[in-house]
Amino acid sequence: MNVKRIIDIINNDDKFNLKSNLDYIDLVNIFIRLDIICPNENHWFNMWEDLRKHSLDKECLPIAYVSTSWHYTTDKEKRKRFFEHLQFAEEKNVLEKVIDYLFNLGIDDFNTELNLYF
Repeated sequence: MNVKRIIDIINNDDKFNLKSNLDYIDLVNIFIRLDIICPNENHWFNMWEDLRKHSLDKECLPIAYVSTSWHYTTDKEKRKRFFEHLQFAEEKNVLEKVIDYLFNLGIDDFNTELNLYF
């Protein structure tokens, strides 16, 4: 099940009825409501690599917590960094592209707080 469908269920509607121009705050609220911490490592890395293309100074975009750092960071730190990446995307006017990428992932493609219960 992809993220769009889960949002449909939350909205109790068969249509994706969020406003069409989502911003950073909208995304943060959606991901918090879905208990999403961040994309799984490979998806987050892909998103980060794409965002780097929009950065004039490669150092201004903090690295995604993948590989070794994945195991040494808390879920709170991961969520904070993921949200920083979303904010960067909005600042660089590529948030819509990031939304398309993330909303077409399945819920299993994300690290969620729900994973802690199984």
